Amino acid sequence: MIFKFAVILEMEEMMNEIVGVWKLHTFHQLNEKGDVSYPFGQDAKGYIIYTESDHMSVNIMKAGRPPYQSNDIMNGTTEEKLAAMEGYTGYSGKYKIEGNKVIHLSEVSLIPNLIGLEQEREFTVDNDKLTLKTPVFLVDKQLQHAEIVFTKMQ
Repeated sequence: MIFKFAVILEMEEMMNEIVGVWKLHTFHQLNEKGDVSYPFGQDAKGYIIYTESDHMSVNIMKAGRPPYQSNDIMNGTTEEKLAAMEGYTGYSGKYKIEGNKVIHLSEVSLIPNLIGLEQEREFTVDNDKLTLKTPVFLVDKQLQHAEIVFTKMQ
């Protein structure tokens, strides 16, 4: 019984560590050879939010994305819409913590393939920095993993 209580207490402490609003610091991917790429540029912008009610939301984009030429916010050209999508990602849903992993349960997403998936991230919190590391996944025909660092907002 004491062990169960200790495990529950540890999970609550870990959850308390990540609850809050975090601003993107860096986002990069590494392939099997160790080559680094920046899918949203080295100056990417974004936030991740974790709530006490087990909800999360993340939005990341390239800096300086150009607006559509039309004043109609839903009426960009095909090229403008493609550029907007390729320069942005975001999803929201619930999350849970298992050991040193946070699992995002996507309910809505820009990328339809992520809806309903459990996305596992290894995480560490060091002072005001939250680091998320993804498992290896296929991107542009290469196996890669992402490392994303956020800074806690005050």
